[in-house]
Amino acid sequence: MKIYATLLLSSAILLSPITMAKMASADESVIAERQSNFKQTGMAMRMMRGHIQAGDFEAISASADAISNWAQAMPDFFPQGTGPDDVSTRTAANQSIWDRWDEFTALANDNYDAAMTLKVAASNEDSGAVMEAMQNLGRTCGACHSPFKD
Repeated sequence: MKIYATLLLSSAILLSPITMAKMASADESVIAERQSNFKQTGMAMRMMRGHIQAGDFEAISASADAISNWAQAMPDFFPQGTGPDDVSTRTAANQSIWDRWDEFTALANDNYDAAMTLKVAASNEDSGAVMEAMQNLGRTCGACHSPFKD
């Protein structure tokens, strides 16, 4: 019985670094994915300016759809343990995301709503509404930067 307990404890001690490494790897993977999604959103925003100038409402709608999809999924990419104090991976995410979670998720929802409004305006091929919706979308992106990004 004592041998089983010793083997079990030894296994747990030997496996814990492996488990910790897998957890760190998973956390780093989530961080890499969210950083990639933010970069893609930034690129979509920059590209939409050209689409607006060209009057390419279909491309504007597709970009707005991609941004709305990211905004809806965004909170899932900020699980506990992926903040700046938790991982060795560089992250611009500020600890206040987790401290003020309800505010963060509300702003992500505002970003979703703004992207959907842009999509509708593009679907209606309404240039004025597209410009207004694009400005509002930019504001909702920026609303998170100040309180939640280092």
